[in-house]
Amino acid sequence: MNTAKRFTNFSSEDFTWKWGKEPYTVKANETILLPSYLADHLAKHLIDRELGKSGIATDRQSERDKMMSLANGEVVIDATSPEKLEVDMMNEPEVEVKVEKIVKKIDKRSKEYKKYKDEAEFEG
Repeated sequence: MNTAKRFTNFSSEDFTWKWGKEPYTVKANETILLPSYLADHLAKHLIDRELGKSGIATDRQSERDKMMSLANGEVVIDATSPEKLEVDMMNEPEVEVKVEKIVKKIDKRSKEYKKYKDEAEFEG
């Protein structure tokens, strides 16, 4: 299954859960794009946490279904291979914006460093 979907932490608290010993943190009310298997896994545990906090039994399917509709969106990427899924996820507009901002910060710092270095060499 080479699909990705949006996962939303619909709660008012940050949520962290591990997959393969790797922690994933999603801030309160934040939506992120994840492989579907991971979005489903995080949704299950977020729902368990929220039901427990509300004093509702975790086996109440109607309550789980309501929360699942808040946590998991529809599949937004359906790729032909795991590699294609990874590329498609990186090319999602919201991901590109984040990467673009990071690249701009790095580029700006590089220019500032070069300017500082050139001035230091000139003075020295």
